[in-house]
Amino acid sequence: MHRAISRKILGVLSVVVLAGCDDGRAAVVVDPGPMVQARGELRQQLQGSVRGTLTVDELLAGMTATDAALCRGYYERSSVVMLELIEPMQVRAAVEHPSTSPDTTMVIRGPGRTLCDDDSNGQLRPRIDQVLGPGIWWIHVGTFTEGLSTAWTLDLTVRPASGRAAAAARQGEPARPGAGSAADPAAGAAAAESGPDVAVVPLVAGLTLSHQGVVESGNRTQPRADALNGGRSVSGCRGYVEDLPSFRFHIDAARDVTVTVTDSAGRDSVMMLAGPSGVYCDDDSAGGLRPQLVERLGPGVWDVYVGSYSEGTGQPMAYTLQVLAR
Repeated sequence: MHRAISRKILGVLSVVVLAGCDDGRAAVVVDPGPMVQARGELRQQLQGSVRGTLTVDELLAGMTATDAALCRGYYERSSVVMLELIEPMQVRAAVEHPSTSPDTTMVIRGPGRTLCDDDSNGQLRPRIDQVLGPGIWWIHVGTFTEGLSTAWTLDLTVRPASGRAAAAARQGEPARPGAGSAADPAAGAAAAESGPDVAVVPLVAGLTLSHQGVVESGNRTQPRADALNGGRSVSGCRGYVEDLPSFRFHIDAARDVTVTVTDSAGRDSVMMLAGPSGVYCDDDSAGGLRPQLVERLGPGVWDVYVGSYSEGTGQPMAYTLQVLAR
């Protein structure tokens, strides 16, 4: 049983925290804990830190903000909260910190919209309360002054939207990453077949994603791999993996990707990678009983399955998964 980093409640598919590292090009996928449902709302408190070095223009990379006059501050690209919605929702994101902390700012960007705020929450703290449509939304907390570092707490409240705002947001509904189309109905078939309960984390060139999880021995890897590969045999598939993927990422173009798994107890682990352009398996290529895959992957959603070489060990296996794109 893997530790899910998402939960499908009402219109929210997932909430994921990406915590920035010192090099600015790495991110740790953090399980933010369960959302609390009360009186028809979903509430969650998220924490992180930021060292503001990027201007809003550098962060948005050419995207136009809906309220550009409020787009102030400095940000860190890999310090972000990812919110994935499956229907229009009223989203309230408010930053909380002591009055002695540095002035903070916020940017929310997603399908067709970019929203900014500086001090709407009082005491130099930002707040955005808007109806957001289906798709992946990025919530960035920044600092008003360049180069400052600060910890932040984000109070996130999500509730069903209604009325004209919900209808307008629904009209702009984007295609889900990896979903099939009339031109290519098989695109993303592996991800769709695996179920929707794992968040899709975008992966860009030069970014390393690190994810920690726990798995138990599942079913034999070989039949699963062959089935995902359209019945064609996949080489190197050993051990046992669970039916649902341990991690899921999306790339927007063909890239060289390295995926490595390390078992914290040094036990023999295996891995399977399935996506639009193929299915791959590995056992010990990283050395020390660690699997590693280095492949040229096509664009789309890719599922990573982590498992053990031996069946029925009776002990859950804690692992660390790293994904690097070039």
